[in-house]
Amino acid sequence: MRLRILLSAFLLLSLAYCSSSPQDEIVEVLKRREKALEKGDLALYLSCISENYQDKGMDFSAIGQKVAGSIKSLKGIELSFFDRSVYLEGEYATVYQKVELSVDVGGKERHSSTREQLTLVKEKGGWKIIKGL
Repeated sequence: MRLRILLSAFLLLSLAYCSSSPQDEIVEVLKRREKALEKGDLALYLSCISENYQDKGMDFSAIGQKVAGSIKSLKGIELSFFDRSVYLEGEYATVYQKVELSVDVGGKERHSSTREQLTLVKEKGGWKIIKGL
């Protein structure tokens, strides 16, 4: 009986330890987006974006077209993200991060650096970017 209680307690603790936090889930979405850009994988990129995306006059479809054009024209995309902060507000999260981009444009390597602010929403399938691209 005692062994059964100890095993049950161990299982519960193991499950609690293995479950990921919202911050971990958000960082995973951001890593998936980074991987998609580096590999030129539009489908993977779009899996990170909410179909309800709306920002600066762009929706989900417009973001897809923009990224598809970028992937075709840019080669050797290398991204670095750092100084990342994640702030949770219920079903929404705001991410601030610095982005360094290096791309090959017509045989010339170009570098840029910017500060990015993204808004994510918790949807049925997980966290998705809804604003900020």
